[in-house]
Amino acid sequence: MDVQGLPDLSARRSRILGGGSTRGLTVSLGSTIVVLAALAALFWLAPGSRQVRHTFFNPTDMWRAFVGNPKQGYYSVGEALWLNIRMFLVAEALILVLALVVAVIRQSSGPALLPLRVLAT
Repeated sequence: MDVQGLPDLSARRSRILGGGSTRGLTVSLGSTIVVLAALAALFWLAPGSRQVRHTFFNPTDMWRAFVGNPKQGYYSVGEALWLNIRMFLVAEALILVLALVVAVIRQSSGPALLPLRVLAT
């Protein structure tokens, strides 16, 4: 207990967070490596995995899909991704401005802005 009658949380926090020891880090790192190795082995040794790797993880086909070739009938995934990023950035800017306007309206106290305050809630 500390001076104000509240429990001292630093000892509990130290126990929960591991107290700075490397044992927890070593155990979590080791278990992560074991699980990832097991998943990789399962993926690599599963029946039909060669066909799955050839169909879905072929670097040449992945690059062709990323770059695209409209003459051959498929379009660029990379260009579509860039379009999504640009749309996100524009929408984010508009959303931030709209949120600021709504916040300012909700904080206003003038009687003339009552209809806008009602609309903003």
